[in-house]
Amino acid sequence: GLQPGASSRFLAPGDGAIPDLQTFMKRLASVPLLSEPGAVWHYSVANDLLGGLIERVTGEPLDKAMARMMLKPLGMASTGFQIGPRDLGRLSSAYAWVDGAGKPIDKGVLVDGRALSDWASPPAMFSGGGGLLSSATDYARFVQMLLNDGMLEGRQILAPATAERAMSNIMPAGVFYEESNGFGASGRLTLFDTLALSPDGTPAFSYGWGGAAGTLFQVDRVRQIGMVMMLQYLPQQRFALPRELQVALNSDLAG
Repeated sequence: GLQPGASSRFLAPGDGAIPDLQTFMKRLASVPLLSEPGAVWHYSVANDLLGGLIERVTGEPLDKAMARMMLKPLGMASTGFQIGPRDLGRLSSAYAWVDGAGKPIDKGVLVDGRALSDWASPPAMFSGGGGLLSSATDYARFVQMLLNDGMLEGRQILAPATAERAMSNIMPAGVFYEESNGFGASGRLTLFDTLALSPDGTPAFSYGWGGAAGTLFQVDRVRQIGMVMMLQYLPQQRFALPRELQVALNSDLAG
């Protein structure tokens, strides 16, 4: 049960049930470190751990703390850890385009949707690493806030220094994500301008992340644009749409 996110569909045989967040933290504390802190970047459950720390610091469940500090001030009314019956008809279906061994298949297989969604019931664990549902409009508000140095519609949601820190490289010198990128608050950071090197390059300090099921966001502070793409297929690498979108975006901006 110690995997990123809170969906039971990603549990492996023998994992057991997903625990609540504080039980998750206790179990996580018993697991040896994969490497020394600061030595190398690993995809991990760090954001789930951070969610548990937020609960302890605020004295609130993570859903309440996030709603109070971020979601409500940003007006993200369609974002949360569960979808209610009234909004179930808005839920996109998600499809897997690989088999159990990870081999590409010709037709997507439904893995989550209105009739069988894990998010239609209260979650066993509030996952800071992969538990929120959102809409493209809501997430665009979050991206615009980052692009505006923490401000949205005249209201300062994050202190400018906090927004800057979130989109800065927080890894130690000599440690990289994917060989040449930095890593900020849960997002890849382009350290070098790659526009001249590749059609899908980005300016330096472009910040963002791609989700497992085809979602993607980017904050391009040099060209002052924010981008949100929401699709519903697993894994994201199955199709070249993120690259194609970046190529088209660069072409439009260059023209």
